[in-house]
Amino acid sequence: DPATWLAAARDGHPRLREADARRRGYEFAAKAASRMTWPGLDLKASYGQRGRDPHGMELNDMVSASVGVMLPIFSGSREGAMADEMNAMARASAAERREAELDLAREARALHADAVAAARMVALLADTVVTAQTRAVEATWSAYAAGSADLWRVFDANHALYAEDLLLLDARRTLARAQGRLIALTGRGDLAGLELPAIRRGEK
Repeated sequence: DPATWLAAARDGHPRLREADARRRGYEFAAKAASRMTWPGLDLKASYGQRGRDPHGMELNDMVSASVGVMLPIFSGSREGAMADEMNAMARASAAERREAELDLAREARALHADAVAAARMVALLADTVVTAQTRAVEATWSAYAAGSADLWRVFDANHALYAEDLLLLDARRTLARAQGRLIALTGRGDLAGLELPAIRRGEK
């Protein structure tokens, strides 16, 4: 099912994860810049224990509090422009992710079509064509041994079998190439019917 291949390609693909990371970074920077365009309230409070004065008299403890407001008079427009720029970059990263996802979908569908066609060709050649041609070669040898066929018919049948074997090898090479591209796309060999070797810890 090509949908399975597509889901595997979307699941944690480096291109998609990179685009998501860029988008989140730009969005975080835009929020940080937007906060700088609003007045900031600063509250402070302190408590001091004074103990006794040099004459031994008890002194009352002190409590102080202050309230401050930071007005972005000079930096407000600059930070606002930076927030707009970061938001635009975040939208661009989201668009890049959608484009990468479409590219992966096209590649997954093409790989699926190539792999299915190659697998059917391998099955057709191996199970039908080559098998039938092998029997034809055996029949011509039997006929030649019985004296009812010429040697050139045996050579012709073997040449045809050799040609079919080459076609089978080429189809298997095409299938292996599609399987390799699938593993590179998804990182999963089970979708191609292959069991990847387990990587031990510390190995690369």
